Amino acid sequence: MPVPVQEMSIPLLVRFVNAWGTQARRGRGEQDSPLPAPDGVADELAQAVARLAVEDLVAIADRVYPAFAHPSLGERARVVTQLLAETGVRPALLGDAELHSGWLVENERDACLAAAAIGLRAHLGHGDAHRLGVCADHACADTYVDASPAGRRRFCSVTCQNRSRVAAFRRRAAERR
Repeated sequence: MPVPVQEMSIPLLVRFVNAWGTQARRGRGEQDSPLPAPDGVADELAQAVARLAVEDLVAIADRVYPAFAHPSLGERARVVTQLLAETGVRPALLGDAELHSGWLVENERDACLAAAAIGLRAHLGHGDAHRLGVCADHACADTYVDASPAGRRRFCSVTCQNRSRVAAFRRRAAERR
């Protein structure tokens, strides 16, 4: 029986990829640290995550990571299109008393990956592909979504931005000596 899927919001997707993805965790030096508990995610995703094994959550986060990390917008689009095709997500009209548009997948195991792919499709399809990225700090690989008015964000947090600026300042000071 087909399973309805809700679009995963981009801020939730960023938190999901940063918490479960091996690239993001490795970038922070956390490859050996324990993964977050599956029940520690937002209600929006709790049902899909609760039915998945830790290995599945890591695999989903790793499959989505290139949509943030690849410098080519065309490659980002290809990644998302491939995820949509792989999960077999399809549009549908849902509801009983009132109809609304939604999405369906055949296999419940594909619901979480499909939700991520649908969220990315919506975000990238609105011309916001350049607002997804990976932290520019050499000691971090976290993903982010740029919500700044100028659209020039390069770091996942102020902490990483400050660490990078301090390192650059120290490098320049050492070169002057």
